[in-house]
Amino acid sequence: MSSNGPIPPSMNPTSSGASAFESEQAGVRHSLHHCYIWLDALRVAPIIFICGLSSLPGLAKLAEVLGFVSVDAFFAAVLLLLAATVLICGVVTGVRAWTYRYTWYEFDETEFSFYSGILNKRRTHVPYSKIQSVNERASLLQRLAGVCTVNVDTAGGANNKALVISYVERSAAEYLRRELFRRKSIEGEGERVVTAAQGAFAEQGNVLDGAAAVMDDMRGIFAKDAVDTGVVACEYRLGNKELLLSALCGRASFGLALAIAMVVLIVVVTLVILAVLVDSSTFFAATGALKSDLMLACGLTGVLLLSCLAMTWVAYLVGVCLSYGGFQARRRGSRIEVERGLITHMFSGIDVDRIQSVHIHQTFFQRLMHCCSVSYGRVGVASGEESSGSSSQPETDKLVVHPFLPIGEAWNVVQSLTPEYAHAPVASTPMPKVALRRAITRRAVLKGVGFWLAVGLLLLCAAFAADATAVRGHAQFGGLAAATLMPGLLLCVAIATIEVVGAFLWHRRSAFGFDSSGTIVVNGGYSTDTVIVPRRKMQYACLRTNPLQRHAGVATVLVRTAAGVRGCDERLIDVPIAEASDWLDWAQPKDNRAV
Repeated sequence: MSSNGPIPPSMNPTSSGASAFESEQAGVRHSLHHCYIWLDALRVAPIIFICGLSSLPGLAKLAEVLGFVSVDAFFAAVLLLLAATVLICGVVTGVRAWTYRYTWYEFDETEFSFYSGILNKRRTHVPYSKIQSVNERASLLQRLAGVCTVNVDTAGGANNKALVISYVERSAAEYLRRELFRRKSIEGEGERVVTAAQGAFAEQGNVLDGAAAVMDDMRGIFAKDAVDTGVVACEYRLGNKELLLSALCGRASFGLALAIAMVVLIVVVTLVILAVLVDSSTFFAATGALKSDLMLACGLTGVLLLSCLAMTWVAYLVGVCLSYGGFQARRRGSRIEVERGLITHMFSGIDVDRIQSVHIHQTFFQRLMHCCSVSYGRVGVASGEESSGSSSQPETDKLVVHPFLPIGEAWNVVQSLTPEYAHAPVASTPMPKVALRRAITRRAVLKGVGFWLAVGLLLLCAAFAADATAVRGHAQFGGLAAATLMPGLLLCVAIATIEVVGAFLWHRRSAFGFDSSGTIVVNGGYSTDTVIVPRRKMQYACLRTNPLQRHAGVATVLVRTAAGVRGCDERLIDVPIAEASDWLDWAQPKDNRAV
C-alpha cells in the first residue's frame, strides 16, 4: 500500500488512541511526491542549454555538413542543441521515474525507516529515541511546486550523517515532523508538560514578512492543506531595524567594511609616496615609466577595487535580509522551531533535550550598540554537502533563535524559549594580571601579523642593501625601498596596535564561573562570546597547563559538549589555577548533580 500525501487531519492520533493509531500506520508506505521524477530535469535543463552554447559553432558546422545553407545553419544548430537538451533531460527523467518506484518511507512501531535504491538497495532504520532534529529546506523552485527536502538528524557520533528525504510534499513534511517528535516523546520519557512562558509573542514584523506570508499561504502548486503540528507557546520575529542591523553587524559585513578601509588606506599611502616622497626623474630612470601614469593607474585600480567591494557588500546585505525574511523562532511543545528565508526557505526543529549549550555573541558593531545574537549549540551532522574564540563549533551547528536584540533582553528570550535553562551561572572569576602580559605576547608577538610583517619588511630592505650591486640602478631602487620602508612600518605598527588593544579588551572582558547548574565561559575582545554549558550536557572537563602557565599560576579550562560533528570544546586560557582546580573538582562524577 502506498500513499502520496500525509495522513488527513481527521486521522490525527489522540493521546488515548495513540497505540492503536501507531499499529494501524506501521508498515504503511509513504511515497515521495511525483516532483521527484521531473523537477530535477526541469532544474538542470537551462544549465545544460547554456553550457551547450559554447559548442554552438561546432553544431553550426555540423548543420552545414548536413546540407543546411550558412544562413540557416545557426537556427539548425540551435535546434540540435535543444534536441540534445531534451534528450538528456528525458534520460534523467526516465532514471528518476525508475528509482521513484523503489523510494519510500514508513513509520514502524519503534523506528522510522527509509528505503531507496534499485541495484544497490539502501535501508535506513532510525529509532525514534535517537532523533536529534528534523529540518526542512526548500529552494525557490521547490517552494513553487509545494515540496521540500527533509533532513532527519540523529546523535550518531563523529561521522554522523543526516538522513535526507528529497521532494516531500509540504503537508506530508509537516505530518512527518509532527509524528517523529510525537513518537520520540512517547518512546522516551512520555509527553512532557510545556512550561514555556505563554503569550510571549513578538507581534512586530518587517517589510519582508508580508512577502514570506504570501509564499507560505500559497504553499505551492501541489501542496495540500497545512497539518496542525501543535500549539505555539511563544514566538519571536524581527522588526525592520533588527532585520537591517542583523546584516550590517554580521562578521562578513565587518570584514567587508574593514577590507574597504584597508583598500582606501593602501591607495592613499601609495599615492602619497608617489606624489611626495619619490622624485619624478629618479623614478622614471629606475622603472622606465612616467610617475603620473602610475599614479593614474593606482587611482583607477583603487576605484575599481572599491566599486567591487561596495557592490559585494550591498549584495551581501540584500542576501542576508532575504535569508532572514519571514524569520520566526518559536517554542512548540517540547521543541524549538526556527524558520526563515524569502527565496530559499529553511526550517529547523530541535528537541529541547538535544540542546547542548547557550551562546550569546556580540560582534564589534553589536557591542557598540549594546546588542547581541542568541543561538543554541546542537549536535552537528555531516550532511554530505560540502579563532581565537572559545568555541571550536562551526556556525552551521548553532541554531540562531534571534540574530539581533538588545543585550538586556537576551536572557529573556532564552528563558521564554527554554525555561529548562532558565538558571545560568555567574562569570565571577576575572582574568589575573599575568594573563594580560601573556595575551599581549601571544596575540601581538607569537601570532602577531603586524610584528611578523615588520620583520619581513626589514629583512627585505636588508636584502636590498646587502645585494644592491646585483641590481641594475641599485641606487634608485635603494631610494625607492627607503621611501616605502617608513609607510610600511607605520602600517605594521597600526596592525600591532590593533592586536595589543584586542589583548587588553580580551583581558578586561573575559571571565569564568560555575555553579550547580553548569559552567559559563566568556571570551572577550573586539567581539564577545558568552557560552553557558548546562552540567548535564558536559561530556568531560579538562584542565591543561604548560610549563610557562604553571610558572605564572594559570591554566586553561576546557569543557566538551556533544555539539559539532566531532564534539565542541569551550575553553578559556589563563584562568587562575586555584579557581580552575576548584572547577575541576566540582566537575568530578561524584558531584554530578544537575539542578
